[in-house]
Amino acid sequence: MEATTRTLKARIVLENTAHKLKPGMYLSVRRAEEMKGPPVLAVPEEAVINSGESARLLLATGDGYFQPVTVTTGLTAQGWTAILSGVKEGDKVVTSGQFLIDSEASLRSVMPE
Repeated sequence: MEATTRTLKARIVLENTAHKLKPGMYLSVRRAEEMKGPPVLAVPEEAVINSGESARLLLATGDGYFQPVTVTTGLTAQGWTAILSGVKEGDKVVTSGQFLIDSEASLRSVMPE
């Protein structure tokens, strides 16, 4: 650790899809184990459909029907994404194959019958 700035150099691998992080930047980092807070709802990371403008989940409503809902997401860690609003405990969230359901629904909305 450098005594005057109380910093150290580290090399880490993380997502930077928005390209906000640049080489040489300073970051404040905390390990997830150190973070405290109230329990939150979380879903498997792959269940979240990110369109770039919003995040959605597909809920199974029964009899083979599905309902897309817009959600507010929080942190993603260890394969789980916190859901801050948009669903409630007990909702049946589609956790795999949702992209197939979502694309078929999108096609049906633009295809003539």
